[in-house]
Amino acid sequence: MKARNRTCSTEDQCRHLGENVQHEECKRIVDDDDDGFYHPWTEWSACFTIGNKEMKARNRTCSTEDQCRHLGENVQHEKCKRIADDDDDETEEKLKLKRLQMRRQGYRAFVIRLVKEIDEICEAESHDYERIQVIDQHLQDKLKLLNELNESILLLCDVEEITHEIEESEEINDRILSKRKKIETILKKWRQSS
Repeated sequence: MKARNRTCSTEDQCRHLGENVQHEECKRIVDDDDDGFYHPWTEWSACFTIGNKEMKARNRTCSTEDQCRHLGENVQHEKCKRIADDDDDETEEKLKLKRLQMRRQGYRAFVIRLVKEIDEICEAESHDYERIQVIDQHLQDKLKLLNELNESILLLCDVEEITHEIEESEEINDRILSKRKKIETILKKWRQSS
């Protein structure tokens, strides 16, 4: 069995979106005449950019060299998905939930919670390459969430009401970008030393 999980951006508010852990049986593709078989797929790579698309890749190896081509490709590419864009309906539901939360708690409280999350992520000064990539991805997701919130709040409130909150949001945006620059510097040093 293999498993994957996802975390909710707002504590205990994602139950309506389904389970946070998914299990799947590992598969081994075997040919009838036993010329060879593919070993299981590797984990998906980190996202990388091709043209203007964010992609990820994985591969699998054949048990006997060049005997598995008739069983399909040994490399797969897939568009990187963020939790927020898994599915249009789900995205719309999440947006409605965010709007509801903002109405209930106020935009300011939402932004303050976001700042706290960013600070908690960046407090740990880990120089483990994979951990840094995960933190960077998390910061990118937070930046995207912040932009979505800014767009959403304009639909909910009078512009004069939210001028201060938008300015505060821009400060947070700058803060996230500065954290990402720091991470990029660490990643660059790590790559040069490898």
